[in-house]
Amino acid sequence: MATNLEKHNSSLLIGVTDYISLKLAINSAENGKRVWHISMKPIEKLPENISQPCREVLQLITFIYLSTYDDLIKHFNSIHKWKHLPQLIILKDFENYCDILDSNYNSLKSAYLCATLLDSVSYISRKSQSHTSVMVCCSSLEGTEKIQVLYDMYFDICVNKEEFQDEDVLLHFIWNSLIKTNDVS
Repeated sequence: MATNLEKHNSSLLIGVTDYISLKLAINSAENGKRVWHISMKPIEKLPENISQPCREVLQLITFIYLSTYDDLIKHFNSIHKWKHLPQLIILKDFENYCDILDSNYNSLKSAYLCATLLDSVSYISRKSQSHTSVMVCCSSLEGTEKIQVLYDMYFDICVNKEEFQDEDVLLHFIWNSLIKTNDVS
C-alpha cells in the first residue's frame, strides 16, 4: 500500500496505539515541529515506555479533546481563527468519530471529515508556507474494508500495524518515511 513516500500530506495509520501516536507527537516536537494531538478523551497517563518530555517539547504539542464528530468538524472549519498553526496533526479515534464500526455507518460523514482535514492541511501549508501533514489513526483493525475506500480517495499512504513485527519498528518506519522526509529545513 505504501507509495510515493516523499510527497504525501495525509497518512492513514491502522491499529495504532496511544504509544505510537504520543511518541510521534513527542518526536516531532523534539525536532521543532508544532503538533496537534486530537482525540475524543484526555490522555490519563503516559504509557510506561514513554518518559515525560521536557517543558519546551510539551509547549509545541497541543492536546485537543473533541468528544463528538460535530465538535471536530467545527474545530477544523474555524481554521481562520487558529493562532498557532501545526506542522503535524495527529487525529486519533477516527473510527469512533465516524462510527465506522456501527451498523448505521454513514460513508458520507467519513468522507466529509477526510475532505475537511485535507482542506485544513492545504490551508495551513499555504498560510505557513511550510509542509503540513495529517496522520489519521484508527486503533481498531475492524472495519478496514470501509476504511479502504477512504484510503483510496483521501490518503497518500496507509500503514497497518499488522505489517510490522512490533510497535518500535512501526514507529521507526513512520518517523523515517512519513515525517522526517517532509522536513524542509
